[in-house]
Amino acid sequence: MSSEDTAEEPAWEWRESPFIVDLAEEDAEAVPRLVETDSSPLIAEVHLVNPDLLLSHCIATVPGVTIRPEYQTVLDSEVKIFFFTVTGDAYDDFEAALVEDHTVADPTLVSEKDTYRVYRVRLLPDTQPITPATAKLDIRVVDAKSSDGGWLVRLEIPNREALLRFRDFCDDEDVHFSIRRLYTDTFAEDAFLGLTETQLTTLRTAFDTGYFDVPRRISQQQLADLLGISTSGVSQRLRSALSQLIEHTVAEDD
Repeated sequence: MSSEDTAEEPAWEWRESPFIVDLAEEDAEAVPRLVETDSSPLIAEVHLVNPDLLLSHCIATVPGVTIRPEYQTVLDSEVKIFFFTVTGDAYDDFEAALVEDHTVADPTLVSEKDTYRVYRVRLLPDTQPITPATAKLDIRVVDAKSSDGGWLVRLEIPNREALLRFRDFCDDEDVHFSIRRLYTDTFAEDAFLGLTETQLTTLRTAFDTGYFDVPRRISQQQLADLLGISTSGVSQRLRSALSQLIEHTVAEDD
């Protein structure tokens, strides 16, 4: 084996080829940037389901509680310890499921308050990991909680390519992946992504009254009556408003 074969890989290779490396203003020692300085990362709220994800048995068995991660640490023996908060009204059922959960061991109640409890567990090797993949793609986990039989995770993503590669990772690992929301971190202050005041009012009214619920809680005629316009006017406003949102969020650049 030659010396070239034994040479260490460059430090940046762990990231699996960054998508954008933009060194600032001709400064060779500048910190690499994954996004342009005048752009905003994407915020994605994704739902992940797999029977081997962390605490998956508890989540599926006791839907009456909500689990939120606190933090994870590694002891000297490389044992991974995970702290999390539980809220709800089924603590006894949750603790019974926790003992049986195949992703963790050695559960311990650390703190008990009126409205929540904090637990500590040891992660088992067969637990399906997610955060190593997000770290390699420079995706930041902003928040996570148990929801609908899986994990609802809010991610800050440098660009669409990273989101697509994370989706591919989930597909390869048989983790069911679905996007609940996708927007930029300037959404709230960005003139609502090009929506006019009329479009915004129509969308808000439709959402608040249950027009987008399944099944719908209000008909298109009832929505039109609330807004004081015709049904064809409601349909046109909704189509144009949704088109604006799609163009500024999930649509691919031309």
